[in-house]
Amino acid sequence: MQASPLPECEEREHRAWQHECRRCRDTQKLSEREKFYIASHYESFVTGNLEAARKTYELWAQTYPRDNIPPGMLGIVYGSLGDYDKALAEAQEAMKLDPGSGIGYNGLVLLLRARQSPGRSQSHGPGSASP
Repeated sequence: MQASPLPECEEREHRAWQHECRRCRDTQKLSEREKFYIASHYESFVTGNLEAARKTYELWAQTYPRDNIPPGMLGIVYGSLGDYDKALAEAQEAMKLDPGSGIGYNGLVLLLRARQSPGRSQSHGPGSASP
């Protein structure tokens, strides 16, 4: 058996996401919002395809404009892709939509850390062990 390039804890998380996605993929009982959540998080955290995740989060944000999760996650994705102006705007939008939620603040902190230490943003955004 070939050794995984991921640390053991990340490997477990990766397998758990894959299992959950397979379990839900064919389920007819999922809401549209749940489908957006699964698809976007699968691309962010399992495949690491940030462009696919970005597109899904953008469509989710257009479909559910009062939901704070898409702009919060878009802020993190944009920051990981190096588009700091968009990342800031999305983090602020998430905070405006739900000031009591931490997702916008999380994106803002990650953005500030990335700006202070170029190159760190890729290791702290979607696709890493901690969202």
